Amino acid sequence: MSAATQRSGGLAATLVVALMGLAVGGALGWSQSEETVDLSALELEVAAALRTIDPVTRRTALLDALAKTRPETVDAIRAGFARESRFADSCSVPVYAAAWARFDAMSAFDSAIRDWSSAKRGQVTSEVAHTLGLAGRVDRAKHLISKLTTPRVQFPTWAGLVRGMLESGDLEGATDLLVDQPDSSDRNRMIESFLTHFVRHQDLDGMVDWVDSIPADTPRKVKKSTFRLATRYLASASPERAVAWIEAQPEDAEYADVADIAVAEEWIEQDAPAAMEWIMARTTPGDRTLAMRNTLRRFIQHSPSEAAAWMEQQQPLGDVELGIPALVRVLREDQPAEAVAWAERISDPKDRERLITRVAGQWMASDPEAARAWVTAKQLPQSLQEKIESERLEAAEGAKQW
Repeated sequence: MSAATQRSGGLAATLVVALMGLAVGGALGWSQSEETVDLSALELEVAAALRTIDPVTRRTALLDALAKTRPETVDAIRAGFARESRFADSCSVPVYAAAWARFDAMSAFDSAIRDWSSAKRGQVTSEVAHTLGLAGRVDRAKHLISKLTTPRVQFPTWAGLVRGMLESGDLEGATDLLVDQPDSSDRNRMIESFLTHFVRHQDLDGMVDWVDSIPADTPRKVKKSTFRLATRYLASASPERAVAWIEAQPEDAEYADVADIAVAEEWIEQDAPAAMEWIMARTTPGDRTLAMRNTLRRFIQHSPSEAAAWMEQQQPLGDVELGIPALVRVLREDQPAEAVAWAERISDPKDRERLITRVAGQWMASDPEAARAWVTAKQLPQSLQEKIESERLEAAEGAKQW
């Protein structure tokens, strides 16, 4: 994302927040003023603000103009944005939608469907729904959303409503909306928006309290999906706190399944050995395979040399062997001798031969002299040498990918 795009996006968000802050009275919360506004002058004021090059000055000028927003001035503000659409594109949509929705949500919504391109439609309806969510008009927003038939527009609109409800403190109502989402992908995306809301506001306590408030038997495995993602967010900030949260859950809490993997994967970035020790102690033999494979893969991606050193210290290898294929894939190009040495440590004969064949064959294609010296020193069976040669031919032709 370019710096200009980031600035314009931030300006749009600032303007929307400012518009929300103007709402302190009236039927929908907009402040009413006795001041008479020259609509033509207001239109020109908005247009002039949009032409301002400096983003800080532009923001100040726009906020001064938008302070005059009320039912009879909305159209003038809209005209001002339309007059300078070249400059207004990145901020006119949310600002105008939020302003209009406070006075006439139905008209703003209908305009979104009728007047805006498909690329912008979801952004407009999202801001309308967000405005209604802030005002506590959830049923009204749900009625409007029921008119939408395109998933590309439906989801951002639901997300806008949820965002408004979260910002107004209606966590219970937002959770109910989450449960009502039939599509699992949309539901998970909404969960992400919930959690992002808490993280953005640096309210990890609120995030934990919200997730804890969701009953374990909530339909559609909402508790499990939410807990897993929330522990990952928490672990990125404080692995120890995430560990304590997981360990505080009841032993039979099915929703906590695989959450420990999510925590360990995040913890790897900060203290990989500690994360590995915890996941090894945390998991039972029955579910350790998935946990070790995932966390070792993340460890190896994060720091191959540190991961190899740690794996070397684990004697016997046991479940750590699950990470060998991932380590070999990382080492095979620049350190083929080390890669094939690790491949030799696979305990299953078929898996070991298959991995050795792949590594040695590609090594033979990139550095024939060193690879042949290794094959000779190992006194490999003729059948295995033939497989390695076949692999070399395929590797030389670029016919096989890992």
